[in-house]
Amino acid sequence: MKIFLLFLSLFLSLNAATLSDTQLKKMIGRMLILGFSAKEINASSQIAKDIQKYDLGGVILFDREFKDRNKTKNIASQTQLQKLTKDLQTYSKKPLFIAVDQEGGRVARLKPQYGFVKIPSAAKVATQNLNAVHEIYQTQSQMLHKNGINLNFAPVVDLAINPKNSVIVGLERSYGKNPQKVATYAAVMIEEQNKEHIISVLKHFPGHGSSLGDSHKGFVDVTNTWTQKELEPDLTHFSISATPDTKFD
Repeated sequence: MKIFLLFLSLFLSLNAATLSDTQLKKMIGRMLILGFSAKEINASSQIAKDIQKYDLGGVILFDREFKDRNKTKNIASQTQLQKLTKDLQTYSKKPLFIAVDQEGGRVARLKPQYGFVKIPSAAKVATQNLNAVHEIYQTQSQMLHKNGINLNFAPVVDLAINPKNSVIVGLERSYGKNPQKVATYAAVMIEEQNKEHIISVLKHFPGHGSSLGDSHKGFVDVTNTWTQKELEPDLTHFSISATPDTKFD
């Protein structure tokens, strides 16, 4: 990350002299994904103006406001969401990333109460064989695609190491302690999302599965809690040899 920021700083410095202020802002805008509070938008909406003014790279949608869980943020129903994602794309000159956190279980922005299919948590999915897992994530991926989502901040590839961890283990967001199993089950979600042209983002690898704190609430230091084992979920090695009947320790 530091290398990327250094390169970005150098690149912008070298080109700043030949770029207008507007061009520079649009270059930065293409690298940003923003959140906003609205279930519907029009030309006068701030997010629509920002997309056009800054060539934003994308947006991220949530069902509820973070500080007020009783208040709807972006997602209320299938019909509403489909219109919102379509409208967002119309205000962008380039294809827009439209992202959500749709893991299943407790972390699902597309919930049954809004008319969407209920998807089980990673911990529950991990009790199924791989044929069933493919069906689960095929259903989820098709649902995302149908509703205009093309970027999913999932799957989680943290290991369920610390039983006292509330944000990963407590919420059943991990496929388990076994790196091979975690990688294999995560690979199924990725495969099914690829079929629907949905980009997958692996998180929070490595370290959140052994953490003591919740990074949503502040800085979490895993210097003394993480283990080498958490570096092992390697999709290129583990997913290839698995079969529907593969048993994991």
